[in-house]
Amino acid sequence: MSFQPRVDPPEGPDQHYFGAGVILGYNSPCGWEVLLAQRGEHPYLGYWSVPGGGKNPTDRSSLVTALREASEELFQGRDILGELEGWLANDFEPSRMPLQRHSTPRGNSWRTYFLELSGKPPIDSFAILQQEVTQIAWYHVEALPMLIHPCVMSSLEHFSLIKGPIRHRA
Repeated sequence: MSFQPRVDPPEGPDQHYFGAGVILGYNSPCGWEVLLAQRGEHPYLGYWSVPGGGKNPTDRSSLVTALREASEELFQGRDILGELEGWLANDFEPSRMPLQRHSTPRGNSWRTYFLELSGKPPIDSFAILQQEVTQIAWYHVEALPMLIHPCVMSSLEHFSLIKGPIRHRA
């Protein structure tokens, strides 16, 4: 008997919603590990996802949206690139971050960026925004949690981070 995760009821797309997020990844000696955030709000309450969210009217681009949202959720608004400076490659340039353009299960426009880190920051170096994120954790891409947002799986495949079969952890 396979586990069927609970999915929020389908709704039509919100024609005004546009969102973006960031996958933080580290290529460890055992393969790729990614930082995932457990959602503290609907939709997909309790699911693991990437830090991200909706575009503000002042955001100039989807990259700005993704970095602002990740800064809010992972560092309570402090600049994510400044906070992760010691883990960024010397030649890091935000505009060269790999990008996936896709739609959410609800049909809304979404952009996922991939930020490759040169090391794995410890969990206690983050200061999560508790109302939106209940916890964060590093996961090996071949041992992901059961309740994972479908867009995360799509992005891990898009960025070629998954090389073998997935073993879901409870």
